[in-house]
This record gives sequence, structure tokens and C-alpha cells, in this order.
Amino acid sequence: MADYIAVLMPDGRKGYTVLFPDLPCCATQGVDIVTATAAAGRTLADHLAAMQDAQQSLPEPSTLEMIRADSAWAAEYNVDWSRALVTHVAEPDTPDLIPVRNSRPIAKE
Repeated sequence: MADYIAVLMPDGRKGYTVLFPDLPCCATQGVDIVTATAAAGRTLADHLAAMQDAQQSLPEPSTLEMIRADSAWAAEYNVDWSRALVTHVAEPDTPDLIPVRNSRPIAKE
């Protein structure tokens, strides 16, 4: 299972935009850090599933050092590293888990 780095940027209003540097067409947002991070997990899962359905290979996750060194990416997406938050989002690989009402997974019986 791979972890992809998500970059959370304050969007100027109340909220955060979430970008995945390894997946240029994958982005989401949330009104606060908690909802942005939760949306990042769902968005990553949906994006990777769509790539697999289209028989596209999944990119190898970059390190934070590699992402920080990519000034062209940062400029294209207006990433201000002094304000950005970074988190790892795991590639979904939990076939033995099912979601429940409060969004916490539980083991299947």
C-alpha cells in the first residue's frame, strides 16, 4: 500500500484546497482541515479506482523532498510553502474493512 502526499493550501476564504502532486488531475477542498483531509481520502480512492478502471498505471509516490524541489509544480498551482500543510493519504487497500455510519471502518465478520 502506498501513501500519496496531499498538500493543503488555505484558499483565501474559509477553507482549504487539497492537491496531490503525483496526480495532477486530482484535487478537492474542505471548509476546514478535518473536512479537507476526509475529502482527500475519498478523492484519492475515487481517482485511483478510475485510473485502475481505465487500465492506467498508478504513479510511484514522490517524497516530500522531491515535491518541494519541484518549483514548476508549486508555481503552476500557486503553492506558498510558508502556508501549506502536508499530509500523507494512504492508497486504499482495505478489502477486509467496511465503512460504518460514523465513517470509521470496522472488520468484516
